[in-house]
Amino acid sequence: AQVSCLVSEGDAPIQITWNFANAEIPKDFGVDVQKMGKRGSALIFESADARHRGNYTCLAANSAATTQYTTVLNVHGNCKYIYTLPRNMSVNLHIFSIRTSTFFYVCLSIKFFV
Repeated sequence: AQVSCLVSEGDAPIQITWNFANAEIPKDFGVDVQKMGKRGSALIFESADARHRGNYTCLAANSAATTQYTTVLNVHGNCKYIYTLPRNMSVNLHIFSIRTSTFFYVCLSIKFFV
């Protein structure tokens, strides 16, 4: 995953920094900051997972002013578990979802029969 910030106006030099959830991004967060020319910066995620979900703020500053923009990164993942059933088993599988104002949960219910 990648989050980019491009500054379209303003005199150089422009310093771009990033925050996650209104705080500095931890060094061990699995994110690399890459400069994109004189007016851009990108966050490159080694492997985005649930801990990376949230608000990212790009802060751009020069000698005249400071500005910021915040966006939300949503991370959707694949199922961690793979079930291998013997040939003499059958299964009832029910998938349902629950949506709240903050999160989206996918729930799985499995019932095995021999």
